[in-house]
Amino acid sequence: MQLVSVEELSTYSSRFDIFVDSTEVNPRLLSAGLISPLPVCGPELVWGFSVLKASVAAGIDAVYCTEGVFSAGDKLLLALALENRTGLYNLEEQTAIAGLAEQIELGEELEAVSLAVVGNNGLFPRIKQYTSLPSHLRQYVNAGRLDLKTAVRVVGLPEAVCRAACEHTGFSHSELRIFLGFLYEIDMRDSIGPSGLTRLAEDLIETINPVASIRRIRNPERSELERRLRDVWQEHLVGTGLTLNPPKFFEGDMYQVTFPFANGAELKKRNEILRGLEAASDELEDLL
Repeated sequence: MQLVSVEELSTYSSRFDIFVDSTEVNPRLLSAGLISPLPVCGPELVWGFSVLKASVAAGIDAVYCTEGVFSAGDKLLLALALENRTGLYNLEEQTAIAGLAEQIELGEELEAVSLAVVGNNGLFPRIKQYTSLPSHLRQYVNAGRLDLKTAVRVVGLPEAVCRAACEHTGFSHSELRIFLGFLYEIDMRDSIGPSGLTRLAEDLIETINPVASIRRIRNPERSELERRLRDVWQEHLVGTGLTLNPPKFFEGDMYQVTFPFANGAELKKRNEILRGLEAASDELEDLL
């Protein structure tokens, strides 16, 4: 272990400066010399760029370093071990790590790198998908607004459509996924084209319930069946505590009625309501 001047360390190779969200360095520990020695290999700093930057900011002249002889793969694995943020690297960091792994031509160490970064073997296929996205989709995926799977699926949507939907604060994550997915399916079915799709998306976003509105366009037949079922419920069951559920996607031959009851009198009342529902049995059968 030896003291190396901060000025000298600042001239070392920075190819391992790949961590954006490193844990903030405690200035009190730094001033007291209680930070672990930084690993160096020749004129290359393997890990500790956040410590180096904090030292510059604090006016510290030198920090302790440990000299070692490491292969390129060992350097990357050492840096990941010291960073110790498995599962917490953002996608830009993951991209930088994968890029460095490719640059130094890792072989058998690839699996260990993936495990250190994401906790499984999926790092490199995931980053290949991510880097294939246009920049606007990468922006929303990296910000956590859009999941990678959805972004890959809707990559063909116009940028204006994606931005309008992702910037709409009324969408939850699941609603955004459904909305963009339905837009993609509508375009595949109807070949609306970029300008028409953009107008459709903007008009739908202005409605009270954009997801319900686009669902009616995506599945007009099912939407009509749902409307007719609501009419039956409004006429016969509203306010009764009974729930009427059709088979999934109206594909089947059985409805399900559920209701709570606390005693025999309530059960008798529910049965009377069900007998009244017999008047709508033909219409209910017609929906299936």
